[in-house]
Amino acid sequence: MTNDAGDEMRQRDDDWVELVRRNHGGGIDFHKLEASRRRLGIEGDGKKWPKEYDDPALSRRVLGLDRE
Repeated sequence: MTNDAGDEMRQRDDDWVELVRRNHGGGIDFHKLEASRRRLGIEGDGKKWPKEYDDPALSRRVLGLDRE
């Protein structure tokens, strides 16, 4: 049996129990994101990240994973 949202339900004793949520949204809603950006007046992607940020060694130093 499924409920109105399409979730699978099973009866246990006198109660119905939800087993699996099948229509949960996941990920980023890009349409909602774009609408929010327009509403807030945000245009473009802004400044690009410096090339140094692509260096894994920088991340390791910032996170303190390498001893100096």
